[in-house]
Amino acid sequence: MSSRQFVIDVIELYKESTCLWKVSDPDYHDKNKRGRAMDQLIELFKTKDINANKDLVQKKISSLRGAYRKESNKVKASMKSGAGTDEVHTPKLWYYDMLSFLEDQTIPRTSQTIGSVLDSMPFGYDEVCINNN
Repeated sequence: MSSRQFVIDVIELYKESTCLWKVSDPDYHDKNKRGRAMDQLIELFKTKDINANKDLVQKKISSLRGAYRKESNKVKASMKSGAGTDEVHTPKLWYYDMLSFLEDQTIPRTSQTIGSVLDSMPFGYDEVCINNN
């Protein structure tokens, strides 16, 4: 089995195991079902590496998801920039389309930007800091 075929098999098994990635799946919070699904992935990984374990599988899945998320963010950013349809970023990841089932599963992190931090400071705060330096 080629390494490309192995990645395809991993993605297909992961996609079938909705309890591992789909937050709205009723089994998402069921540790037993998640454990069985993870065991199936570990068995698949053991066909390539006899020493494969849960930590290795989780890292590999996380790596696949991270690469997908990075490409997805590039596509979204190019669309937001007002680029024409010819200028929208084309993902270079060969398995990008295979992971598209993850698209609506990403939960955006809430963060406070510098602008919003400065906007919430009392009037004159920045002048006080500048004058004290």
